[in-house]
Amino acid sequence: MAASGEMSIKDLIIGYGALATSISVGGYIIVQALYHLHKARTLRALRAQAEVEIKALREKPRQFTPDDLARYDGKDPRHCLLIAVKGRVLDVHEAGYEFYGPEGPYKHLAGKDGSRALALMSLKAEDATNDLSELSEDQLGVLDDWATKLYDKYPMVGMLQQPHAHAAPASS
Repeated sequence: MAASGEMSIKDLIIGYGALATSISVGGYIIVQALYHLHKARTLRALRAQAEVEIKALREKPRQFTPDDLARYDGKDPRHCLLIAVKGRVLDVHEAGYEFYGPEGPYKHLAGKDGSRALALMSLKAEDATNDLSELSEDQLGVLDDWATKLYDKYPMVGMLQQPHAHAAPASS
């Protein structure tokens, strides 16, 4: 046992261990904070690129191929978020991100023509297509209702080059 006022080796080890643990935890917290700060700044910069992109698309709508449209699925923050309905490409980047973004309930429609899924009121990814064959008149009516709502809510930024083979042209 150490004399009064003196610390034993055991006490020193415990003290230094606690100090080392505190330094390690503090260092970890600082590294994590710096990482998240860097990630947030990078994400803001990437989203700024998407904002420039969407502004250009709104000013000059264009033709999209299905492959072009697929880039706009919300998974890459450098690109805006687009969906197509009955061949019309809509900008859902701002007003619809929580619905159509990577975590949203309708994420399977992002970067695709989701006309069939809307007609069927389906959340299945395999239904996110422009194939309207074998749909009933009622289902086509449901699609028309959805199209009207979505056309009113989201700006059109272009048209999908492969129009529906089994549907009438998009109505306003």
